[in-house]
This record gives sequence, C-alpha cells and structure tokens, in this order.
Amino acid sequence: MILHIAKKDFLDNFTSARFVAGFLLCLFLVPFTVYTGTRLYESRVDKYQRDAREADEIFTKAQVYAQIQPVAVIQPSPLTIFSKGISEQVGSKASLSNSEIPTFATGITTMYENQFLNRFVSLDFINILAIILSLIGVFLSYDIFSREKEDGTLKLLLSNNVKRSDFFLGKVSGILLTFIPLLLVCYILVFIILWISPSVSLSADDYARILLLFVFSLLYLSFFILLGSYISSKAGTSSTSLIINLFIWCFLLFLLPNSMSYLGKNIVKSDNYSIVRMNTMDLDNEFWKKYGELQKQVKAETGMVYTNWNLCAGWNYGPVLLCFTTHDVMKYERRMHELTAPMVLDYAGKKWHLQEVYLNQLFHQQKIVKYLSCLSPSEILKYVSSSLCKSDMENHVDFMNQARNYREQFFNYYKENKIFSSYNYFSPHKESEIPKTQEEAMKMVAQWRSTAKPESTFDLSSLGFISTAGLPRFTYNERGIIDGLSDQLWIFAGLISACVVLIWITYSSLIKYDIR
Repeated sequence: MILHIAKKDFLDNFTSARFVAGFLLCLFLVPFTVYTGTRLYESRVDKYQRDAREADEIFTKAQVYAQIQPVAVIQPSPLTIFSKGISEQVGSKASLSNSEIPTFATGITTMYENQFLNRFVSLDFINILAIILSLIGVFLSYDIFSREKEDGTLKLLLSNNVKRSDFFLGKVSGILLTFIPLLLVCYILVFIILWISPSVSLSADDYARILLLFVFSLLYLSFFILLGSYISSKAGTSSTSLIINLFIWCFLLFLLPNSMSYLGKNIVKSDNYSIVRMNTMDLDNEFWKKYGELQKQVKAETGMVYTNWNLCAGWNYGPVLLCFTTHDVMKYERRMHELTAPMVLDYAGKKWHLQEVYLNQLFHQQKIVKYLSCLSPSEILKYVSSSLCKSDMENHVDFMNQARNYREQFFNYYKENKIFSSYNYFSPHKESEIPKTQEEAMKMVAQWRSTAKPESTFDLSSLGFISTAGLPRFTYNERGIIDGLSDQLWIFAGLISACVVLIWITYSSLIKYDIR
C-alpha cells in the first residue's frame, strides 16, 4: 500500500505544472550560476598562479637574506563553485614580514568590519538549492493532506482499512521520490559543466565531499517537505496552508538569518580596529625610541661617526642591500642588524598580542551569529556546504594559523643559523671582498658601472643570487573531511532532529484526524 500511494503521488507531482515550472527554472539557473562560478574560479586560479610565482621569486631572486620576506599563498578549491562561503570576502595570501605577524590575509574588502560576518549573498549553486528547491518543496507539499480533506478522499481512504501510517509514509515518500531525480539532474548539470571546463580538476576527496553535499541537500529539502506536510495536516484548506507555508518559508530564509545576524553583532561587541592600530603605533614609537638608543650604543662601540653608503637598495630597519661600502661601515651595519633583528621580531610579537585579542573577538562574534542563525535551515545548509567546500571561516583561520607558524619557523631558522649577524644578511659581498678604504670602494663602483647593462644604471644582476635551498618553504596542509565536519556535527544533528520532530507531529496529527 505504501508503494502504491507513493507511486501515485510521484506520478501526479512529476506531471504537475508546478513541478515542471520549478524544473525549468532550475534548468536555467543551475547552469548559469555554475558557469559564472567556474569563470570566477578560473580567475582566482590565474591570480593564485601569479601570486605563487611572485612568492617563489622572493627566494629565487634574492641577493641577500634581508630581501626574503616570505608570502604564504593558498590555492583556491574548485568546490567553491558549489559554495563560495566567505572566499570572496577574505584574501588568499599572507605577507610574513619580520616586523609584523599578519592579522588578515591580503586582499580583504575592508579592515574595519568583521569579514567573517559577510552574508552569503552571492548567487551560487547552494543558494539555488536553498531558495528555489525549498520553494518547490513548499509548493508540492502544502496541499499533500489538505487537498485530500477538501476532496473528501481522506475520509474515504481512512475508512477503507488503509492504515494511517501507510498513508502518511506513502504521501511523504511520493514527494521525496519526486525530488530525488530533480536534485540528481541539478548535480548532473554541475558535473557536465565542470567536466567541459579544462581548468577544473576534481580529486577523489572532492568527489567524496560532493557526495556528502548531495546527501545533506536532500536532508535540507526533506525538512521543507515535512514542514509543508505538517502545516497541510493542520490547515483546514489548501489556500490557508499555502499562505502559512509561504510566510514561514520567507521567515526562515530571509527574515530570521538577518535578524539573528543583527542580534549577534549587538550581543557580542568587538573593538574598533582603528583603536588596535593606534595601540600598535604606540608600540612602533616605543620601538623607534629604543632603536635610536641602540644606534648610539653601537656607534660608541664601533667608533662610527658617519655612515657612507656607496650603494644601498632598500631598507628594513637598516640597509637591505649594501654594496661597495668600506669595512668599518659594513661592520657597524652588521652589528646593528645583529641587535635590531631580534628586537624587531619581539615587537612584532607584542603587536600580534593586541591584534590577536581583536581577532578572537571577531571569531567569538561570528560563532554567536552562527549559533543564532542556525535556527534557519537555509543557514545550516550554507554553513555545512561551505565547510565541505573549504570556503568557511574555519578553513581560512586554519590557513592563517599555518602561515603564522611558518613565519615563526622561518625566522627561527635565521636565528639558529646566525644569519642576522652575518654579512650575507644585508650584503652580497663576502667579508674578504669588502673594501678597506673609500678609494677601493669607489674603484669597485666604477668597475661595476662599466659592466652594468646599457639600459640600466642600477643593474645588480652581476652580483648574483644567494642559495636558498636550505630555507623553509610554506606548504599548506588542507583539513580533512572529518576535521571539517566535526565542527558542524551539532548543526547536522539539529537538522535531523527537526526532521524527526516534524515526522512525529505530522503523524500524530494524522492519527488524531476524525473521519466522522
């Protein structure tokens, strides 16, 4: 009996005008959004390749160690075509200088608002599922029982020894069976577009994530089907059921998420970032005061009165590339770098402490908003989808944490190998090649100018490049599926619980229906 009822409802729904209209709408919107998402992904890949080349050239084209200020770059995931999450609101690379621990990735929209609270307003595949398919679910389920009441068939069926449990399971299964091919068609359309896109390559891990995304999408749609079924079982007429369903649908998808976001921002306040910047500027002023004192100390220690740089390119708390300069000046600069480099790293840590407090406020604010927003099933779908598609806050935070850990590892290498106290840190000359007098230095300058390229008067390519083979390089280790889903298990469990409750109260409503 269950299969018979389910088959009848499946065929009725499948050939209905509302299903055909919804199917045609998906047939247009899904390819459009996936195509635009693919083009956006391709542009992000191009940018990543440029950034990765530039990050590599920092090592391969360095002539002194002081020039190497690493940049950590993260490769975009093709799964962002399914769910963009916050990937468009946060940067994809982190500059790791010795003077500052990065708070945000570069390329963010603004420094004065919580970038993790940007709403998922961009239209992507998951947005189509969240809005269009849930609306189709409402239109297919709003009269699942109320129509039977109005036509009188409900009393007729239940009075002819049809079990109410069989009737309930058959009706709900019929709508669910209608949605499975519709959802499959949507995903098949996505795969067709991805397969014909040469720049998109999916791994086995990506396919596993997409499979989980499909399962969760079906669970999400089941919620709206069960919700519509419950309202239909309680409503007196189909028109009343439709009005109530549409109101609840609008409330859950649009009003509730934005209200909860506003409420969360007001419950948990965060400091103004300009105040954080002012506090870090105070530390900078303190640093420069100590730097001036250190200069006096080193000048007294080395007997240096006047520093004459014959050729200097760049500045990083001292000359970065110092050439053709006398030995006494080079000795002074080496000693300055030896003493200031640890101080620069120390003050970067002090500034990071202030920035970390601010960043933790943003994280806490985002989590509160997330907890409140997850009263809406559409927000649950978006949070879980962005986690599976590696475009959520947790994945971005993990990238930034790995970048900061790499920065610490990199400059610890400098400390352990005493690079800060070496001449190679700021000069391409070996100690034996450093001129003793100013006359020798000027002869070296004249010889260098004679061999420089004609089109350039500042060509340093003849000085060669240092070997960076032993230096640590940044490698990003992606979070696994289990790591990502472990943060969302409570959300997943919440949606399942809501579906179970809807099944129970709908069945209870049907059991209590009086056929007299």
